Parts: sequence; C-alpha cells; structure tokens
Amino acid sequence: MKKGLLLLSLFISVLSYAQKDTSSSASKLFKKAGGLFNKAKGGGSGALSNDDIVAGLKEALSVGAKNSAGKLSAMDGFFKNQAIKLLIPPEAKKVESALRSAGLGSQVDKAILSMNRAAEEASKSAAPIFVDAI
Repeated sequence: MKKGLLLLSLFISVLSYAQKDTSSSASKLFKKAGGLFNKAKGGGSGALSNDDIVAGLKEALSVGAKNSAGKLSAMDGFFKNQAIKLLIPPEAKKVESALRSAGLGSQVDKAILSMNRAAEEASKSAAPIFVDAI
C-alpha cells in the first residue's frame, strides 16, 4: 500500500513538473517512471526497494526544481503569470493609490515590473540551491 502511494505521488510529481514538456529529459523520466510502475506491479522480488523509491523521488524533485527555475527565470516568468506576479503589498496600497491619483502611475508600474524582473533574476540561482538540498 505504501509503495503504491509513493509511486502515485512520484507519478503526479513528474506530471506536474513536466507539463507539456516534450524534451528528451521529460520523456526519459516518463519511461523510467513507467518502468518503475511495471516493476512494482510484478510484486515479489521485482518490487521496488526503498532505495529505488527514494532515488525516483529525488530525481523527480530535481527535474521539477530545474524546470520550474528555468520557466520562472525566463523573461516575464513572473510578470506575465498572474498566479505568481509580484504586486504592491497590501500595506502599501494606500501609497500606491495616492501615487496613481497624483499622476505617478507609470512609476508605480515600473516599480512593479522591477520587482518582478528581480524575482526572475533570482530564480536563475534557485535551481542549484534546491537540487543541493534534495
């Protein structure tokens, strides 16, 4: 039961990180995951060991970290993604409104763009940190 849940979580992780990615690394990962599922279905001596499961999870997390950092560090990786776009914090909304009403909306927009560009730049160095942690 535990192996099945771990394999299911591995498969879901791979799917979520490889979204629409048809690169060779993603296809290799899918083939490897399929092989692990087939190996686990056989049961008996062909069942996955804890080491196999840990290695698979580590690989899935590493690939996910690299792919995510790559997408986020691209131009507009943050700025044009409404789910993660950095905005003015709620504590500064009154200041933002005052600046916009004073005709300084373009400077506020530039500040928001600048924050998002900084996040995209920081994402470039995030993958190695996460991979090392894994």
